[in-house]
Amino acid sequence: LFDDKKKFGLVELKDLDISYSDSQFLEEQGVPSDAEVIGKTWAKANKNGTPDKRYNDNYEIPIVRYGELKFKSGTGVYEVFVFSNSEAVKIYGEAYGNYK
Repeated sequence: LFDDKKKFGLVELKDLDISYSDSQFLEEQGVPSDAEVIGKTWAKANKNGTPDKRYNDNYEIPIVRYGELKFKSGTGVYEVFVFSNSEAVKIYGEAYGNYK
């Protein structure tokens, strides 16, 4: 881990916990090609999830599943990364757990 070019620290793998989880995101900027669309919603929705017809420019928003890796240690490491390919992240998280 680097603070700058002269300050750095080392973390042993045995001290690093990596956990995996899924997260859902309303993706309005475009869905990555390796991401899984798990549903859809509307920019303006009624309480029951149907589109609010009062808005002419109402549009659908895809709900995408992303994979999240959380790196944590007792020495102060706490980093969270989100990846578009949730299945690959799950495999990595499981493999790290098996290795550790």
